[in-house]
Amino acid sequence: MDYKILADIITNELEDQLGKYPLAPLCLLHVNQKDQLMPLAIRLQQGNSFHDLNKNPIFTHQSSPENWLTAKMAVSSADIAYQGIVSHLMDTHLIIETFAVASYRQLSPQHIVLQILQSHFFNTFAINEMARGIFLGHEGFFDVTGALGFTGSNELLRRAYTGTGKNYQGEPHIFYRRALPIALAARDVADLPNYYYRDDAITIWDAIETYVTDILRLYYKSKEDLVNDAELQAWKNELVSPEFGRIQGLLSPEKSAQITGSLTELNDLIAIITNVIFTATAQHSAVNFSQYEYASWVPNMPFAIYQPFNDLLENQQSTVNLVDRLPNRLQSFKQIVLVKALSMPVPFSSESLLTMANPFKDEAARKVFQDFQKVRLRKIEEQIIQRNASLEYPYVRLLPSQIAQSIAI
Repeated sequence: MDYKILADIITNELEDQLGKYPLAPLCLLHVNQKDQLMPLAIRLQQGNSFHDLNKNPIFTHQSSPENWLTAKMAVSSADIAYQGIVSHLMDTHLIIETFAVASYRQLSPQHIVLQILQSHFFNTFAINEMARGIFLGHEGFFDVTGALGFTGSNELLRRAYTGTGKNYQGEPHIFYRRALPIALAARDVADLPNYYYRDDAITIWDAIETYVTDILRLYYKSKEDLVNDAELQAWKNELVSPEFGRIQGLLSPEKSAQITGSLTELNDLIAIITNVIFTATAQHSAVNFSQYEYASWVPNMPFAIYQPFNDLLENQQSTVNLVDRLPNRLQSFKQIVLVKALSMPVPFSSESLLTMANPFKDEAARKVFQDFQKVRLRKIEEQIIQRNASLEYPYVRLLPSQIAQSIAI
């Protein structure tokens, strides 16, 4: 787990003003003999002193229990900061909003692409407008309770999307690389045991891809059908336009001719639509609705750390005061209320994939949707329930009945 994107994201002076001290830790994990993924070694900061063991010691389970626990807490605090702004807000809310804007601007109500996507844009504009004011703005939740404050939160968004920032160079957000099969391959987690998100997500992805394929093949019989669809081409052009959508990597580089010219391959349109629907439904549900169970016990994932780590870094033999680093009573209360509100499940925010209305009028398309919802998704639901029956801690986030139809909270 490498959080180099958080390195030097706010200055030492701003840290002291905020009274919060974010780190950019590096955590090595391993799979033990019980098939459990466990932390093995932690370094708390990156930068010029990374290789200096006197200034940047390595913490392991052989460190004192208090120091090892403090190091693990620093990693979990970095993780929830990254999750809230990048994995959650940027990678789902803001990316899907871009597709929603382009869809409503360029596609008529009867267009098949808008018909297939519109249900998955339900309430996204409203919740994103709230996020900009209540979360990202001055005196918002990220500013008041988050580790990075207003300045650092917006800098993290910039770094994550563009891959650049002050003293930072990294990977930008590339849309096609976020497609589940490509993302899982890049992370090399195919053999990781007991990774239920991966297992359930793959089945959901495959079901969505089959559904999208069957729908679009009803309407696009040839390349000419794609090329001659002026609304579809305008939609694609707005998404990639530097003045409008600014989606980077809508397709992989070898398919750049379809970005600069016309979209000609049905399989590529299927890949784009599948990625959008999966992101707006399963991916958002996975990263959003689990927040309460992870972060409502504040020491497990504190939104911020309230003391610097000089004592731990300068003298690993000393015993640190863990509790003083945690949020106080008021900040803890705010964190608990926030993650409880954000974890509001279906049907309070939107319908689920299993209960959403059929979005099509054409009988053939309606039949495809019925097969997707009543056959494929229900079979996946049954398989996950059966698997969960043998687990001490069931993984329920990608039960189709728990996957919201859109980003509505």
